[in-house]
Amino acid sequence: MGRLPLMNARVLIFALAAGVVAAIAVAGVMMLLVLALLTSAGFQSAQDVVLPESELAELPETVDETTLTVHVAPSGTVLIGDREASVDEAPALVLESVKRLDAELSAADCTVVIRAAPEAPTGTVQQLIKALQSTGFKRFALRAAAQE
Repeated sequence: MGRLPLMNARVLIFALAAGVVAAIAVAGVMMLLVLALLTSAGFQSAQDVVLPESELAELPETVDETTLTVHVAPSGTVLIGDREASVDEAPALVLESVKRLDAELSAADCTVVIRAAPEAPTGTVQQLIKALQSTGFKRFALRAAAQE
């Protein structure tokens, strides 16, 4: 009977050591979760971003006949010259404008300048570029508002 308390003490020490190890592991996981929450709190959605004005956004003095300017209105409507179109209809109108400038020009020869209102729906410019690329346009330039 004298050995039984000594055996119980060893089991108790082992159980305590296992509990301490488990507590340290849980604390480590909790610290990782807190760290992940703290670092991800700084991210914001793209809708909160307002494009800055730029001193470099002034239009060139001469207009190149291979450059077409397309505007994206706050509503998401695409304006090509004096015509309005949806993003899906825009490539055909831009291509038509290219042919009106010079019948021998192809879409790949032109640069499309996109001027989008800061209030335009998120993703409209990307959808427009993708639609224009499917028609053969390869060169694009994005313009910001000129500083006054």
